[in-house]
Amino acid sequence: MQVSELRKLLLSFAKTLKEAQANKTTVSEIEKLIEGLGPVDELSITQLVKLLEKRDGPAKKAGTAKQIDEDVVSRYVDMLAKSHNDPSRFDLVFDELQTDKQVRLPEIDAIARQFVGGTRAYKKRADALKDIRLRFDAGLAAQRRREASSGIF
Repeated sequence: MQVSELRKLLLSFAKTLKEAQANKTTVSEIEKLIEGLGPVDELSITQLVKLLEKRDGPAKKAGTAKQIDEDVVSRYVDMLAKSHNDPSRFDLVFDELQTDKQVRLPEIDAIARQFVGGTRAYKKRADALKDIRLRFDAGLAAQRRREASSGIF
């Protein structure tokens, strides 16, 4: 597929968006993209991608980010999930999690995100541990409410 063919598809798409009364900013951005593709009309899509990659250069590494030990993360997430409604089992896992030297900030961040189900990036170990505890407590309280109300109706 040539870039010229892609431009034709994008023109058709822009026309459809206008007819559907789409957001004017979106239509405007697509039209700018179409104009920008003009000088490279005769290239194939593959050639265009290579050209753009050369222009942008190789992907830069973000600082000295530490590797996350996925085995540690999955092990703790699994143990926390299995302690579902058992406070004593949760306490054992939680205590181990707090003292395990293999669990650095990147690991505790990943564990908390998976267990809590959020997207927040934790900058402190204590914050991640606090949210893990709160999530467990909230789940336990919800389970107790369900059990208390199950015989009412």
